[in-house]
Amino acid sequence: MSSAARRFLVISSVAVLALSALLSVPAEDLCAVTAEGDGSAVDPFRIDSAEDLRRIGTGNMGMDKHYVQTADIIFPDDAGPRIQVSAVRGPQDTVFEVGAKIPSGLCATMQANEYIASCQGGPEYLRFTIPNNVFLDESLVSIAYTGLPGVNEDVSDNAWSVSFVYMQKDSGSFTLPTRGNFSPIGDRDNPFTGTYDGAGFRIGGIRVMDYRNGDSFSGLFGYADGAVIRNVFLDGSGSVFSSNSFYQSSTKTLGESRTRISSAGSICAYAVGTLIENCSSGCTVSSVIIDISKTESLSNGNQYQNTVRMESFAGGIAGSAEDCVIKSSSFSGAVTSLIFDEKSLVFTPVSGGTGQKIFQLRMHQSGRSCLGGIAGITTGSELIFCYNDSDAISGNRFFSENITESTDLGGSSIDIHIEFECSRGGIAGFSEGDKIIGCRNSGEVFGEEQGMMDTSGLSAGTSLSFKHLGSQNSGGIAGMMSATEVRDCLNTGQIGRSGYTNFQKSPYPPHRIGGISGTTDGPNVTIRNCFSDSGSAKRPGGGVVGVSLGSLTLSGTYFTSSGLRIISDRDLQEDIDKTMLWRIDEPFRSKADWDFDRMWTVDNENKPRLHLRYNLVFDYLYPDMSIEVDGSSGSGFSVSAPAVSFRISHSADPDSYYILRQGSKETVVPPFREMISLTPDTDRPGQ
Repeated sequence: MSSAARRFLVISSVAVLALSALLSVPAEDLCAVTAEGDGSAVDPFRIDSAEDLRRIGTGNMGMDKHYVQTADIIFPDDAGPRIQVSAVRGPQDTVFEVGAKIPSGLCATMQANEYIASCQGGPEYLRFTIPNNVFLDESLVSIAYTGLPGVNEDVSDNAWSVSFVYMQKDSGSFTLPTRGNFSPIGDRDNPFTGTYDGAGFRIGGIRVMDYRNGDSFSGLFGYADGAVIRNVFLDGSGSVFSSNSFYQSSTKTLGESRTRISSAGSICAYAVGTLIENCSSGCTVSSVIIDISKTESLSNGNQYQNTVRMESFAGGIAGSAEDCVIKSSSFSGAVTSLIFDEKSLVFTPVSGGTGQKIFQLRMHQSGRSCLGGIAGITTGSELIFCYNDSDAISGNRFFSENITESTDLGGSSIDIHIEFECSRGGIAGFSEGDKIIGCRNSGEVFGEEQGMMDTSGLSAGTSLSFKHLGSQNSGGIAGMMSATEVRDCLNTGQIGRSGYTNFQKSPYPPHRIGGISGTTDGPNVTIRNCFSDSGSAKRPGGGVVGVSLGSLTLSGTYFTSSGLRIISDRDLQEDIDKTMLWRIDEPFRSKADWDFDRMWTVDNENKPRLHLRYNLVFDYLYPDMSIEVDGSSGSGFSVSAPAVSFRISHSADPDSYYILRQGSKETVVPPFREMISLTPDTDRPGQ
């Protein structure tokens, strides 16, 4: 054993005992833990069980208090409602039978990668038939029924959802839980404003679900405002599901307007002015909006105009982040967003004084779906040193317009206007006024819009106008950028995955695919010192940007796909394309003016890779921290700083060790321990 290793063993034993004494608390009911914390910054409430975690949101400890997790928390696989799903694979299709019945007139939805299917209720069990060519070797499948929420926007007791990974070769039956075991901490009316430090302990088996007949926010924290959330680790056994559904049997109000939001993020669904740092998650995150309603024209020459707007946000860490900082956080699960919009247009003849039956109906549907590996939508925020390795970032929308009871409508008019934006990104779906720095995506980003218009009920002489506007934006870092600065970011994930059939049945918005951003719009978008090692598939895209609609500044940015332009819709000068196209025979270190001392390295294929050094991370994230190299091997260091929490990366040196000091407290960290947390030092003057 080397001298460094012997020293490590001696110091680590002392440090582990000291740290255990500092953080250990009995597993007691939080109502009786006044001696184990008072919720202040120097004496936070201790959280060490699932019941403790639930009581933050439902108890009387307060949304503005300080909390620290002191043990792994594993939610039991309880005996709650479960559902059986069977899969029978045939030559062309796979039939899924779900052991549940739902009322007639309502429906359940199923999403398998890009493909969306629905099943109407009735006396039989639910059955979904899915073409085999939509599946990968491993595919995320989600089935949801949102029940009949009450008029007071209560959670529906009838709602349920299941998510599972389906192997293409699988057949047989399996049983899955259908309900959640945790309600989000904080909502719009009572947001979480305190501090939660997970201290690197694990939370496993959590199933967060929020079903609403109104805005829904689902995550460990549902709504946070001015909060601090750090060192939270949700493992891959967890799931987060947000559903906003509205069913209306008849809508006859002139000029009615509806807007609905569903937001899901494993750490926080909706964050405002909040710091999220050193958090990681492997959960499945899903946001669903379902609108199944009848829009009825009951007029004689009058015009009825109804407006429906739906917004679905889903992110691996945060669903929506406004004026936030998200740093040193990672995601490895799956993110899906589904907007399911199926309407019946009902025309009931009413005789006028002339006997004519003339009807005019205008339906304007608009909305957006924003989903990303770290955040679904970000505005005025900073995303720093974050990493997405998600299995899938998949956003989909299905719409169906059915015209019924529409006999004898000669001279009537129907005007349907759909304007829908879907933005998917490896880091952020939609980014406006942000800084995205030192972030890396290696996950796949894809999605599709499907729809149909059933006009079989129209009589001769009826005028139908159908417009479908909007866009589908997919990017390695962000789907859509506006007034955003992106620098020192890397994408190695595939954008716009290939290998499946397009099931589109109606005109659809254009796809905009780019290695860094699908679309840049508005003023002052800057992409600097970025690298995309991924070509777009299925549809032509841009090596860096799919479509640029505003002012865009590119510098020091490169891509590997020789068959693509740097921007798909723009012919740049030939020498610019050649300059920004990576070539294996050109030494990249001498070609790019990048920070190879602290930020980047070059692999054995001459491709740049992010390789953040400790001095960069500490200097950028913790400018008040002092760093000293310690240990004869030269591979360790000690830290003296105010209260800090940060991540230690893996080391190739088996004898390396890291000594972290804060005042009188000291701990030694093995090289493969990823999460480090230091609590405030009450022994120091002024603390």
